[in-house]
Amino acid sequence: GQTVRYFNDLYVYHISGGKWSCAPGGSDAGRPAPRSAHQAVFSPAQGGQMYVFGGEFASADESQYYQFRDLWIFHCSGERWEKVLTAG
Repeated sequence: GQTVRYFNDLYVYHISGGKWSCAPGGSDAGRPAPRSAHQAVFSPAQGGQMYVFGGEFASADESQYYQFRDLWIFHCSGERWEKVLTAG
């Protein structure tokens, strides 16, 4: 296609019910912005956490790019996002 689309949806698979659901994320300020080429890792600590770092965003016509250098944690137990604030 001629345009690019990015999403910031997170789907969770519930083993007990055998179904997928879209995890709540609050407002766009309460979850990572849409992106691609990011890194993610899961840890079973504290009820399960997924860490998401960096990535990039491009405008729909791919004429502008933005490189993210942010770190987010998705807490599985409460299905909520947390932005990790760092200095420097």
